[in-house]
Amino acid sequence: MTDSRVDKEFRFTLLANPHSKLISEEIEPVIPGIEIVQGENIDASRFLSTDIFLVDCVDPEWALEQIKALRKDENHVIKPVGALSQEPLNGQGDLIDEPLLLSADRAQILRQIENLKKISAEMVQFPVLPEGIEANKRKEILVLHYLAARAGGRYALRPKPDISSSTGYIYPLLAHFLEYPSAQAHEMLDNWEKAKLLQGDVVDRINLCPHCHRYNLNFREVCPQCESGRIQEESTIHHFSCGYIGFERDFTQGMKWICPKCGKDLRHIGVDYDKPVDNIWCSDCHANFSEPAVQCFCLHCQQVSPPSDLIVRPVAQYYLTNVGLRYARNGVLPEFGFIDLLKDDFNLYDAKVFREFLRVETMRCRRYKYQSSLMLLQVENFGELWIQQGLDFVTKLRKEFIDLLKRELRTTDLLSALGGNEIALLLTHTPVQQTDLIFDRLRRYFDSVFEHRLRLQCDRYDLSEQASDLERFLTNDSRPASESN
Repeated sequence: MTDSRVDKEFRFTLLANPHSKLISEEIEPVIPGIEIVQGENIDASRFLSTDIFLVDCVDPEWALEQIKALRKDENHVIKPVGALSQEPLNGQGDLIDEPLLLSADRAQILRQIENLKKISAEMVQFPVLPEGIEANKRKEILVLHYLAARAGGRYALRPKPDISSSTGYIYPLLAHFLEYPSAQAHEMLDNWEKAKLLQGDVVDRINLCPHCHRYNLNFREVCPQCESGRIQEESTIHHFSCGYIGFERDFTQGMKWICPKCGKDLRHIGVDYDKPVDNIWCSDCHANFSEPAVQCFCLHCQQVSPPSDLIVRPVAQYYLTNVGLRYARNGVLPEFGFIDLLKDDFNLYDAKVFREFLRVETMRCRRYKYQSSLMLLQVENFGELWIQQGLDFVTKLRKEFIDLLKRELRTTDLLSALGGNEIALLLTHTPVQQTDLIFDRLRRYFDSVFEHRLRLQCDRYDLSEQASDLERFLTNDSRPASESN
């Protein structure tokens, strides 16, 4: 059965180098009616009606600039791009869909053209994104569209080594289109994997500096006593008779070994002398040892760390899941918020389970006449700060908030995520007045730690006095009246 989407008429545009002479003659018989545009600097934004782009790669550097321009343009980023050349290409493979060799047989070129048509046909299932979507989120949705349109949704988003990247790897599409720093791109992909949009297959692991989160590390051997790098390996000899221990060179006199201390000949190992295992010497403190210590010196921030403190980051290639495919076809993204920072460090109860605990605790408060409290806490400007301040700020916020919660909360207190940016805390046997103190400490602490002010919103409820209001909250999520900061 033929897919009607592939049978439609497709508009091809060939971006050709002005110095190219053979491309048009060789491609027009294969794709009749193709639009050929030649020029040094081609403005791809003019070709909004184009379905499929082909790029003339006679001049590889010129071609790469055209391909990058297409992958930066929101109107063209997910469109299929083929590269025309006489010889196999190097360097553009991560940003093109089909390398079309003009020297190949015509049947192969036609098969590749059909593959480009299939990608273009898949694009009709994606909704047009409304203008009001925030710019970065809009681009991220287009990345989902890009993945969903290729290889039946099984396109591999592969990492590529890059010495200019802070993590040593980039994802070329993300680097050219999103223009995120590599750490932020990794963070986005981690979030998508946690949300089940992507499935990752680890292809490498890289060590990062625990201070600046960069890969520029020098592993160096040093003296375990004084940490000097002036160490050298040299054989030593222990003379049994007088107990002298020294370098092998000190015993060497011509073809003989003679003890420099007592002058006796050393003839038989194990009888007259032995060679200790500790044969590494420090030129500064003169300590000798068998194994040097290892330090990691960051060439970027110049901090020294032991290997055990390094951050080991998996580097994966990613595939779109069925969940991700559904999000792509709906043109939306799951919400990521403040609560996502806490999931790995706290046992966050499912919202339905948490509400059941809350219901039971409310009934106990009413029956046994004691007070417990509910706190709903969120950072209102979390998304704004994430975009403006980047990964370092988010990492610091996560660490500080987790440390503070661990100090303030008891083992009987329960936490749950009620939304992407809201955390609920059930504080048993805690009057609501005490939650004021907890929140005030939280706010003062963050004001002292962070230069950029966190807008903390906290709603507090007394389970013993607001049982009827909380019942509505438990059944339909409507908010009861509360005291807020």
